Amino acid sequence: MTKGYAIKRIRLINFHNFVDETIDINGHLFLLGGNGSGKTTILDAVHFVLTAGKYNMELNSAARMAGQPRNLGRTLQGIFLRYDLEKGQRNLDKTIGYAALEFEKPGSAERFCIGCGALATNFQTAPHIWGFEAPVPLDQLKLTEQKDDKIFPLNQEELKASNCKVYNRDRYVDVIAEKFFDSRASYRETMNLIAAGKSYRELVSRFQDQSQLFRELLPPPDETAYKDIQSSLQDIEKMQAGLEDQKVKVDLLRELELELAEAVKQRERIARVAYIWGDHRRQKAKYESAAAEAAEEQAQQSLAANRASLEQCEHDLNRIESRIEVLKNSDSYKSQLMLSQQEQQLARGQASVHDIERRIARHRNEIKSLETRKGADQTRIDNFWCQLAEQYAACSCLPGQQEILQPDRESQDYAAQHQLLQARLLPLRNDCVNEIARIEHEIKGREKLCADIEKQISSMRAQKEAAPDAAGFAELEKRLRAESIEFVPFFRTIEPAGEMSDALGRVVEEIIGPQRLCAVLVAGTQYKKAQAAVIAEAYAVPVVDCCDNAPPAPSPGGLRRFLNFHGPFAAAAENYAAGILDAYRFVCTDEALLRSQEDNLVSGNGLVREERSLRRVDASNNRFVGTAARESTRREQIAKLQGKADEEQAAIKNLRENLAEARSQQSGLVTAVEALNRISPEIFKNYSESIADSEARIKAVAGLLGEDEARATTLNLEQESLEEKIRVIRQAIESSDYDGVAGELKTLADTKKEREGALGECRRQQGVFEATIESSRQEIARTRQSLAARSAEFEIKQKDLLDLLPDVDEGGLHQYVYLTQRGQQIKPENCEANLRDAEKESAGQLQKIRSLLLHNPIIQRDFRFQFAEDKLQICDGDGEGLTKLARQHQQHYDETSEILAEKNRKLFEDLIFNDIVRRLCREEETLVSTIKQMNAELRELKFGDTTYSFKMQLRDEFKEFRELIHKVSYTDEASREKLRTYFDAHRQSLVREGDSLPEFLDYRKWHDVVLHAASQGSDGVTLTRKRLSMGSGGEQSVPNYILLLSLAKVHLDHTKSRIRIILMDEAFYGIDPQRRDELLSFADRLDLSLIIAHPELDGVTESLRNTTTLLVEKT
Repeated sequence: MTKGYAIKRIRLINFHNFVDETIDINGHLFLLGGNGSGKTTILDAVHFVLTAGKYNMELNSAARMAGQPRNLGRTLQGIFLRYDLEKGQRNLDKTIGYAALEFEKPGSAERFCIGCGALATNFQTAPHIWGFEAPVPLDQLKLTEQKDDKIFPLNQEELKASNCKVYNRDRYVDVIAEKFFDSRASYRETMNLIAAGKSYRELVSRFQDQSQLFRELLPPPDETAYKDIQSSLQDIEKMQAGLEDQKVKVDLLRELELELAEAVKQRERIARVAYIWGDHRRQKAKYESAAAEAAEEQAQQSLAANRASLEQCEHDLNRIESRIEVLKNSDSYKSQLMLSQQEQQLARGQASVHDIERRIARHRNEIKSLETRKGADQTRIDNFWCQLAEQYAACSCLPGQQEILQPDRESQDYAAQHQLLQARLLPLRNDCVNEIARIEHEIKGREKLCADIEKQISSMRAQKEAAPDAAGFAELEKRLRAESIEFVPFFRTIEPAGEMSDALGRVVEEIIGPQRLCAVLVAGTQYKKAQAAVIAEAYAVPVVDCCDNAPPAPSPGGLRRFLNFHGPFAAAAENYAAGILDAYRFVCTDEALLRSQEDNLVSGNGLVREERSLRRVDASNNRFVGTAARESTRREQIAKLQGKADEEQAAIKNLRENLAEARSQQSGLVTAVEALNRISPEIFKNYSESIADSEARIKAVAGLLGEDEARATTLNLEQESLEEKIRVIRQAIESSDYDGVAGELKTLADTKKEREGALGECRRQQGVFEATIESSRQEIARTRQSLAARSAEFEIKQKDLLDLLPDVDEGGLHQYVYLTQRGQQIKPENCEANLRDAEKESAGQLQKIRSLLLHNPIIQRDFRFQFAEDKLQICDGDGEGLTKLARQHQQHYDETSEILAEKNRKLFEDLIFNDIVRRLCREEETLVSTIKQMNAELRELKFGDTTYSFKMQLRDEFKEFRELIHKVSYTDEASREKLRTYFDAHRQSLVREGDSLPEFLDYRKWHDVVLHAASQGSDGVTLTRKRLSMGSGGEQSVPNYILLLSLAKVHLDHTKSRIRIILMDEAFYGIDPQRRDELLSFADRLDLSLIIAHPELDGVTESLRNTTTLLVEKT
């Protein structure tokens, strides 16, 4: 175990509340004191020296509430500028501070120092930090010098001139890592441990159990071999990607070969189907020619038979027509024909009588309905006159309408009476609407004014003080804050001196003016940016440059002597005020001013002489000179605005009452106008016209009724005459043989109809047969011509197929097509469709090949193929055929695959099996050995009857992997294969994990390490979070400290750290002296130096006598 350097002294200069303090240390250091006394500041100083403020160093971490972000705590610039919350004071800008540590080398009295300095300029800017080392004790190290009876810290350049090696911040961290740690990584790990110990309570609260905390604090494994594996896997992945590219090319060439072979098959299939189709079409042409000749012969025979039937039908019709003519000339037939005519005329007359009777009934009903409608319309007109009279009576009750008279119905001029009333009501309603709109508009305006006043009041109440009413200042202030420009208005930098009266303050304010009072004082680095903002928006507010090298203001004179200046820009403000007020001299009275002949005089009563002219300014109350005056002004302005708001609210209340009254009057007028509209002259006129229309219609219908009644009488007489004629004709028919004549006529008519139908059919058939004969002759000529064409076409198809089949001759072609290739299965009607399908498939196959050649990026990039579609051949630019190229690429792919397999084998054998597996076994063995050593140390600890020990429990998710790496060997091929399979399954996590080590390669994750407590005579229990929460505060804390100290020892041994310091803030709280002594003894045995901050310590024991206890008090 590496022996650590002992820390002997700490020196702090301008480090928070330590101006220049040196702390001697013997053993551990206990820092006692109340809140704000500086205990944590000393811990932060040690931490600052070791890290130079880097690696996310957190200041006063114990004071941060749980769950708060880390960036809400102290800052380094705040440490050196030292802002005291209670006193409201801080160091000046550009403060230099130091923190230094003195160490003693083990086994000798030789001492040396390391430390860090910082220059803090302001609270917004991070300080400039440097580091140093010196081979002398702290009392021989010069960090300050005396100037003009004052002591100042040395700056960085002055420190270089002393016996120190001074480094910039980054180089200093490298020097610390090289001198006190075995590597930069070990240095970072140790700093993380120190930060964890400093805020150990928050760290404990972040984890669910002690196993998680144990893993967090254990030293991380060496990731060098993992990086090698990751690098090798990335190389293998790149080679694998290249191999996959080769595989893609091979597959692509094979695919092209297959597609080309398929194209050849498709072309041969087209020729076969075309051959079959040509053969079928030739056979079909032969059949069609023979069929046409047979059809022509049959049509000639049918035409001869049809002519004989036609002649017979004509003869039968002539005979039937002669007999019918004889029967129709008989007396009985003529009498029957006359009877039928008379009966038809009688039926028509009866229908006319019925129509007239229906019209008569309809006319009588219409007259009755018209009489009813006329009475209803007359009733409505009477009601309109009554309602108009009621409206006149209601209108006479309105203000100013008492003189209106009742309507005169005798005049019969309803429209004039209605218009007279409407002319009175509409202006009243319109006036009422206008009045309501006026009142509502006024209410809205006053409510908006009230809201604006309330907003102004709220804004002024939120402010701490009033500001001068300078045009554009408020907008400028918002813009500067939005652009993060640091500024202070001039009026906030001035306060009245003791001798300034209230009236004189108002006079000074008037002389300066609101625009210059609101002048913005800006730091020199941001002056141009602020000036640009003023120019961009034409704000009439001056901008004052507060650069660091501005000359000091002259001694107070004129009116400026009545003012005091404060704040970070006080000097610039005083310079600005000097240019305005130093030219004026103050006299007490107006008489003294008038007696004097001097220019630029000001009296206490506000009389001012400027440029030989007098003017009087307001000298009432001071408003803006001084914080108190601005606060008073703010209260006065709020009171005035509140009074104005109350007046407006009262006016709004009166307006709302007037509005309610106007709306009530409007409602009455609207009701009256609506009632008047319901009895409008137009509706009255419609009713009158309806009565006139009804009377005219009644007269017209009565005339039609008389005409129809006369017509009905005439028709009845005509019907009686026809009935008599019909009776006489029926008597004559009864005496003749009419039934026999009628029966024979019916039979002859049916026979004639049948013969006429047969004659028509014969004539139609004759035309059909003649057309069929002509068509058959044309078909014979066509089929003979088609047969010749089909035969020629078949010979061409046969030749094309023979060209594609060099092994088949013409004699064996038919057998090859129909038997070998099963062409007999293709039906003739499907040949054309099959040919189209084959051509379509062939075209698609060719297009597929063309698409591959033209659009596949690999082919375009790596090959320059030429496709001869007529020969179905593909060659590259050098004339190499597709088959040969595919064979060459396949051979190259096989060779690369063998190389990749060898790389994978070497990765497993050399890096994983020979390095990672052995390292993991070694790290686990070291952890087990360390746990045993820690348990040996813990056996010496006695907390009453309780003893503690660490126990390891293998986690289930890592059992398989751990068993594999412990069983694997060169001779056990099965276990080696299992391990290889495991790594292959996790290959992606190894390559893609990034900078973090995969969990299964982190030995810390394999085990749950728990703390076990046992009393004498008992088996003991595992101290889980739940079990610890049931104990007292001390009982909960002791296991955590045991864990922290034990892990610190493991960590520092692992990193070979020569600085073995643990910082603990608010530590040992609630632990009794006996347990505290045991913990301190435990830390001594582990060779750890503790620096502990604690509010109080109960009981000085033997162990505390061997430590340094420092009481820290706030000054």
